[in-house]
Amino acid sequence: MRMMNSSSSFVGGAIQIGLRASLISLAIVIGLDARAQSQGGHPDVDGDGLVFAQEHILGTSPISSDSDHDGYSDLEEIARHTSPTNINSRPDPAKRLGVGMAAHAQSDGVHVLVSVFMSDMNLRAKQLEIGLYGHNQMLPLSNTFLAQHATLSYHAASLASGCVALIDIVLDPAMVQAAGHLTVWARAGIVGSGAPTAAATIHLLSISGVIVWAMPVQRPGASETKDGADLVYMPLIPAPSGGGSGGNGSGSGGGGGAPGTWEPGQICFQHSTTVGADGASTVNEVVSAACVAGWDGFCPPSCTSSVGSTFRTVDPLVLIGG
Repeated sequence: MRMMNSSSSFVGGAIQIGLRASLISLAIVIGLDARAQSQGGHPDVDGDGLVFAQEHILGTSPISSDSDHDGYSDLEEIARHTSPTNINSRPDPAKRLGVGMAAHAQSDGVHVLVSVFMSDMNLRAKQLEIGLYGHNQMLPLSNTFLAQHATLSYHAASLASGCVALIDIVLDPAMVQAAGHLTVWARAGIVGSGAPTAAATIHLLSISGVIVWAMPVQRPGASETKDGADLVYMPLIPAPSGGGSGGNGSGSGGGGGAPGTWEPGQICFQHSTTVGADGASTVNEVVSAACVAGWDGFCPPSCTSSVGSTFRTVDPLVLIGG
């Protein structure tokens, strides 16, 4: 895997970083145990790389690495953009590289997971770039930052010749609060093949001091999860170590629990449409929003009033030249 030189700065943030990240340098600098089955005291009982808090948010099984029993682990399905809870949603075998993302909260901050599926374990032939988008700036994260704020582990894939690399990045909630809206992005490709072939984004925002993941919702009948226009606002609230509410409850720590004015047992469901684009970023307008019951979460009172507002994020297709 090669290093690609770059430098940038985060306006309004607390970090000044450059250089693009690579898996091989992460492995050297961090020196992780690839089989570690806990993160910050949070258990990963089934060993799929997803701790209880993350499984709870995704609706996957904390005791089975393959929740829908389709032959692909939950982590691999995240990396390959299929649903880990739908047996009819399976990866495209022709795609030999995939990048996916998820997020949850722990007492030490917001954990953003970048999962990279590789059909072979030739890491030196792959290149990976991870970055942030905030204040209208694209910011590649440096190896130095990742060495200080991330961990790396490797997990089995459906192909005996392949694997799934998992980079767990811990972000200070203050970074999201300072930006208001913060997109974490990642893209990967084969060295020498030209443009990256796989990319993913995750959009975080701060509402009344609570960090929220604008989580894409898979439409019924769709075979892949995409960064689409239907979103649920999932509060990332830390749970006690060892399980608890799994990141959606009223536990404290880090960003604390949900404000008392937020409706429990509901989630903010939002539909948006793209109204503009500028390079890799898109401008999206909220066209409908409502609190929907039946979710293990909280809905902010500002949910419906978000209609008509706009926000910027990053288009994964543009990241790979689409």
